[in-house]
Amino acid sequence: MNDNQLSGAVHPTIFLVLWFAIGFGLQSLQPWKLPGASALAPVKLGLFFVGAILFGWSALELRRHDTTMDHGKATTALVTGGPYSFSRHPIYLALVLILLALAIESASLWFVFATAGFWIVVQLLTVRREEAYLQNKFQEEYASYRRSVRQWI
Repeated sequence: MNDNQLSGAVHPTIFLVLWFAIGFGLQSLQPWKLPGASALAPVKLGLFFVGAILFGWSALELRRHDTTMDHGKATTALVTGGPYSFSRHPIYLALVLILLALAIESASLWFVFATAGFWIVVQLLTVRREEAYLQNKFQEEYASYRRSVRQWI
């Protein structure tokens, strides 16, 4: 793994679009309603707003440290403050929360399963490589951070 990029990791946006398309396609072909979705309207709004705020806060924290979310560019700083003080992957966590809100909005169990699929695929194909990259680049600083902050929540 070189210092110029997170080689081999698939950008999570690809998974996000893929899993959304899968959920939409399955719901169109064979609707599978989420029981009680209408009663979950307050939960849906909460998930969406927490996800959106967490995403924005995480992006601002990266910008504040002059580093990037772009997998094609080298990470210039290990960010451990803000939302990164309680989750090593707050942007992915934010995306999962937003996807769950969309699943409730669409009242589709397919979207719930698509959200779980997104989380699993990102964990296996992106997060593991990101963490290996950060460990290689920041060594003991990252090892210490990893010991003190949970991966997701």
